[in-house]
Amino acid sequence: MKLLDFSREYPKFKSDVSLWTVRNIHQNIALPLTYACYKLNIKPNGVTLLSFLTFLVGSYFFYNSQYYSSALLWLLSYALDCTDGALARFTKTGSRFGAFFDVVIDRIVSTIFLALICVKSIEIGILPYISIAGSVAIVAYAMVSSIRPLYFPELKGFAKNNNSIIFQLAKIPYETLDTGNMLVIISLSFAFDFQNYVMIFYCLLCFSLLVYNLIITYKKFSYN
Repeated sequence: MKLLDFSREYPKFKSDVSLWTVRNIHQNIALPLTYACYKLNIKPNGVTLLSFLTFLVGSYFFYNSQYYSSALLWLLSYALDCTDGALARFTKTGSRFGAFFDVVIDRIVSTIFLALICVKSIEIGILPYISIAGSVAIVAYAMVSSIRPLYFPELKGFAKNNNSIIFQLAKIPYETLDTGNMLVIISLSFAFDFQNYVMIFYCLLCFSLLVYNLIITYKKFSYN
């Protein structure tokens, strides 16, 4: 199968996501990567591991203040994260372990990334408590978002399926919370020396979303 033929089939195998940036940037970068991995006979779990290793190399560059390099490598890492699932579906080699392994790697990446932000902020002495507060808010929101579907599966897709103007406008800042976007945004914020403003934005955004999650859950299920 040639790349052109594969590109026609690719939409059937990529994940169905609501975020515009993932659909139009990350998954498009993942298309040739998925094809290359298929031709090289690289297994989906191998792609997941490659994504993690790419992230670690990017982390090394970030720690050494080479922020443009870290941004590019983290973008590639996230594109590879989009690749493993598409490859698994295309080659029919998906497994429950593969899905679990992918989630574990994602959580490890997030933990290392947030710790790295705090360490780097302390090292260069730019009001580290702002980065720490932002990181704590991101972790708190991520925990609630991960746990909520386990207890309240009825709320899955609640915001996605709400067509009010407020919810449509809320999708814009929500794009910045996607891991791939957040990695690049924060890396570039360090490059341009406005990381404090970015971390304040994330702190306020995550705190607002955390409160929102608790409110809608309470309203729907407080008497059940």
